[in-house]
Amino acid sequence: MRSKSILVVMVVILLFGTNFVYAVSIVSWGHNGERVVSNTPTDSDFVDIAGGGNYSLALKSDGSIVSWGSNLLGLVSNTPTDNGFVGIAGGGNHGLALKPDGSIVTWGWDQYNQVSNTPTSSDFVDIAGGGLHSLALKLDGSIVSWGYNGNGQVSNTPTGNNFVDIAGGARFSLALKSDGSIVSWGEDDWGQVSNTPTGNGFVDIAAGAYHSLAFTPEPSTLLLLGLGVPIMSGLRKKSQGGRDKRNMSRNKMGSGYESTLPTNTETIIKVC
Repeated sequence: MRSKSILVVMVVILLFGTNFVYAVSIVSWGHNGERVVSNTPTDSDFVDIAGGGNYSLALKSDGSIVSWGSNLLGLVSNTPTDNGFVGIAGGGNHGLALKPDGSIVTWGWDQYNQVSNTPTSSDFVDIAGGGLHSLALKLDGSIVSWGYNGNGQVSNTPTGNNFVDIAGGARFSLALKSDGSIVSWGEDDWGQVSNTPTGNGFVDIAAGAYHSLAFTPEPSTLLLLGLGVPIMSGLRKKSQGGRDKRNMSRNKMGSGYESTLPTNTETIIKVC
């Protein structure tokens, strides 16, 4: 859920207050190959969602994972069956899940060691899947990458420990620093790296297959990287644990959305 109307936000606040966690149902649309749309689960106890190449993942309120769509190399059948997970991410043909202790579980295609090279430490607070690679954010703010390295997705991973958010594209990655600046690396055929905006103050990032997006510092304004096109949005996403994911609890990790209401009162709404 990337957006809500102001009316819905205000109704939710009136009913539940300003700080809460709730579960929701899922709606899917688009290409229905491998029944990735028509097989969408109909339960209403989900707290997070993630899309892969031709499959989808959803995290339930008890921390269990549901997957559907393509079962290439066990994308669906090898999905972990236990519960208690706190985060999920989808790669091109592999899946990732984050445990409460900060360890990572992966499954699916392993041709480029997307699964077998998964780091074994337990100090991670965020995960992201790329086309054939993955990356994870550690508690100290450093980044670890693994998998396909044909465009430097792994070897060019930035060093340092001042990162607060990560995202993976098809053959590139990007990361948000604590000062709000953005770093990109990997394939640059369409300016995914060279057109990364300069400056700082950005508050969130996201990657498509061959493009990226970031929220600008101004409330409710979205910037399409490289094009400078503002898009108005009713909500502004906050990184987990405020803006710094390193401050997250090991308990249930949820995303937050910050709404600027007509009264200029900002309210934090937890939607996992």
